[in-house]
Amino acid sequence: MNTKTENKNCQNCKKDFTIDSEDFNFYEKIKVPPPTFCPECRAIRRLVWRNARSLHKRVCGLCSKALVSMYSEKSIAPVYCTQCWNSTDWDPTSYGHDYDFSEPFFSQLMELFKVTPRSYAYRFGNLVNSEFTNFSKDNKNAYLSFGVIGCEDVLYSEIIDYSKNSMDCFASEKIDGCYENVDSDVNYNTHFAVKSRNCIDSYFLYDCANSSNCALSSNLRNQQYVFKNQKMSKEEYEEALAELELNTYSGLERAKEIFIEVMKNQAIHKYSFIYASENSDGDHIHNAKNVKNSFDVNDSENVSYANRVLFAKDSFDCSGSGFSEMT
Repeated sequence: MNTKTENKNCQNCKKDFTIDSEDFNFYEKIKVPPPTFCPECRAIRRLVWRNARSLHKRVCGLCSKALVSMYSEKSIAPVYCTQCWNSTDWDPTSYGHDYDFSEPFFSQLMELFKVTPRSYAYRFGNLVNSEFTNFSKDNKNAYLSFGVIGCEDVLYSEIIDYSKNSMDCFASEKIDGCYENVDSDVNYNTHFAVKSRNCIDSYFLYDCANSSNCALSSNLRNQQYVFKNQKMSKEEYEEALAELELNTYSGLERAKEIFIEVMKNQAIHKYSFIYASENSDGDHIHNAKNVKNSFDVNDSENVSYANRVLFAKDSFDCSGSGFSEMT
């Protein structure tokens, strides 16, 4: 077991960073040398290729089928539809190159990159009526949504999992009938919620949990019929909610302005959104253990320097991955 800690200078940005004993133990376990880039530069290098949200019309390079692809027609590499990509109609050895030791490695790698086929989008599993998605798995009726898994009837959302009947949501899980939920989980018929979970029939909440019929409030726990952080009777709450006139554009805009003031001047802001987790730091982490300097990590253990990771174990420097181990 390695117990050393080493300070290094990033070869890219020239800033100092630290590799601690846990990091060294992981690198030894998977038999790779320690990094020469700092965590931030490693993340930039991982993500520089990633196009999740821009879709383009093009045709399959084999069958000429019309596609909505993550690659534009200007892409330098062949792009195939799912049927062609999974078929035996092309030979994976046909684009191979002999390695020339007298030429630079990366220039040869680029030449190989230009001719290597790729799937038109990062989409897999059982997808029904969900063509306009990317980084998508097991969805039905998903439209213009990205990084979406196990959802049905979800529109204009990103990093949203196992949710239904929702739109314009971000980084949320297991929500139903929701609009504009951000960093929120397990909400039902709750709209304009930020960092809230297990809430029902509510509007404009910040950092609320296990609450129902609440509006324009923050930091609530196990509450019902609360308006602007004031406890009310059912009748008083319904009257106050009606006066907002959320069914009108002007009323909705006024409520948004009030909500911004609630978040800026009234709400207590927790340092990060981490719950049901142990020995973890970063943000938006739940059901996790031993997570370090990572973001949007769910149901994982021993994960470091990662973002958008779920169901992973013993994984470092991963982005947009899951259901994996020792990566």
